[in-house]
Amino acid sequence: MAHPPSDDLESFLRQQDASTLVSVLLELAHDHESVRSRLARLQLADRPDKLASGFRRTLSGWRRSTRFLGLREAAEFARELETWLEQVARELLPKDPRAALALFESFLEADHAFFDRADDSDGSIGNAVRVACRH
Repeated sequence: MAHPPSDDLESFLRQQDASTLVSVLLELAHDHESVRSRLARLQLADRPDKLASGFRRTLSGWRRSTRFLGLREAAEFARELETWLEQVARELLPKDPRAALALFESFLEADHAFFDRADDSDGSIGNAVRVACRH
């Protein structure tokens, strides 16, 4: 099935009633962890301290991990790092710029933990660190 242009999709979605959209989101959350996680973070939109805490827990987990990542796994991990950075920028930065900046700084301070446990021959983790520097 061909995907409609995004502006057509946006128009279509805006025409749907709230209960239909809620049903679709619940279905997607049931089947996809990323949707479930995004909705959980959305519930914390008015609690930036709690939102920041969740982001900190993820970063701490990455720091503590000692499992070595081969080249393919390192590229996947780099995408995960960049996704996390995008989430912090999109979800926390507008609500609590200081907390977001502290997370970006902590991320940069943890770069050695990322590089020490991964084969970054293709530079994908390095690119994620560059994204963090821009923030």
